[in-house]
Amino acid sequence: MGELGSPRDGAGPGGPGRVSRVAVPLMGTERWANWVRRTPRPLRPVRMAAPSSPIPLLAVHRERAAAAAAAGLATSHRPRPVQAPWVRGARFWGNRRRSPPRRRRSSGFGAGGRHGTRGRGLGEEPVRGGHGPGQRAANGGCLRRAARSAAAPHGGESGRTGRDVRVFGAAETAAALPFPALVAALRAGFAAGAAEVPDRHVHALPGGATLLLKPAWDAAWLGTKVVTVHPANAGAGLPAVHALYVLQESATGRPAALLDGDELTARRTAAVSALAASLLAPAGASRMLLCGAGRVGRLLPFAMRSALPGLAQVEVWSPSGASAKALARELDASGFRASAVRDLEAASRRADVLSCATLAREPVLRGAWLRPGQHLDLVGAFTAAMREADGEAVARAAVFVDTEAAIGTCGELPAGSLVRGTLAALCRGEAGRRAADEVTLFKSVGTALSDLAAAALAVAGGDPAPRSG
Repeated sequence: MGELGSPRDGAGPGGPGRVSRVAVPLMGTERWANWVRRTPRPLRPVRMAAPSSPIPLLAVHRERAAAAAAAGLATSHRPRPVQAPWVRGARFWGNRRRSPPRRRRSSGFGAGGRHGTRGRGLGEEPVRGGHGPGQRAANGGCLRRAARSAAAPHGGESGRTGRDVRVFGAAETAAALPFPALVAALRAGFAAGAAEVPDRHVHALPGGATLLLKPAWDAAWLGTKVVTVHPANAGAGLPAVHALYVLQESATGRPAALLDGDELTARRTAAVSALAASLLAPAGASRMLLCGAGRVGRLLPFAMRSALPGLAQVEVWSPSGASAKALARELDASGFRASAVRDLEAASRRADVLSCATLAREPVLRGAWLRPGQHLDLVGAFTAAMREADGEAVARAAVFVDTEAAIGTCGELPAGSLVRGTLAALCRGEAGRRAADEVTLFKSVGTALSDLAAAALAVAGGDPAPRSG
């Protein structure tokens, strides 16, 4: 007879009424069950279950457990795997509960997640000695991918690099610069006049390319826009102009953000025009003529609507009628009453605000088409060979510029031209429209001050309130 134990009743040592183990004869299942039924002494509960197991070695124990259950033996309320007495450590795998896979512990996988940061933000100092794909990402092997995956569309946070520099792609830059907040931030920046804006740096590069550096700084921020112009890109189907904006803390020089320069430039250009229109356009302006359907032109109606709440109707003209129709459909779907026009003279007479965002070298708007009280917004021309309005239009209007650098830079305002004021003077209330029937004209060529104000707004999370140094 084999046994799982020996009886301690009258049949064995230990005295009556004390049973700690069950005798198990090496016999067939049916005979063993009969033997159990004939045994008058109490038995200790057998801690076993009766699962199905593919292990032949434990088949006898399954049968005996089933027989014990049929004989009315009590079983534990908490079954556990049964071990064969002659094989230490054997288990009933059929009774084993499935548990989640155990996490591999290593210094590269901390509480912060799979990037090996131990609870730190992505891009902060990684755990030393870690390994695995997350650690490689934190150490810079997959830096760009890691920064994109951590981009938070909200909370003012975007992707981070290893030096805690916030990275704003084109979409993130657009989302961080809503027009109402951007117009307010620009107005505060121009009115304060606290930023230093030196002359831009221009450098010739091989192959006819050009590098431009446009810095500006105030007590809080130091910003530099890096612009490259590669005319040969057109042959490769690439944009000729690319831009990147670098924002640093003025006090320490610590890098704070990298922003998509193309998106930032387009949005702040449209917002500058909207700011000027809010100060110069006739009261109750509701109809706009848009000349040009390019990148800035597509943004101008939205920027203008943020500054002129009554603006509802937009007529679009472009040298290519197809692009004007396409943009008109987009604007119409965005809540404007928009249409494409071919008769530019008639559309000019109907409009309250006329915006030009073209690369024209010959005048698009003519003074003979203007009526009293209109406001002209000229954005496109930025060299002396370019112009969007003829001399008569300029002569009939009270002229304002974003900065005095516009004089002599564009074709509409040759050197020595007289202007009534700058955008800073408009924002401070030192200049403006003098009569309701006066024609006003605003010409912008771009300034690093507006770039700095826009970048500071982006890192502030959309709060136009100026940051203290």
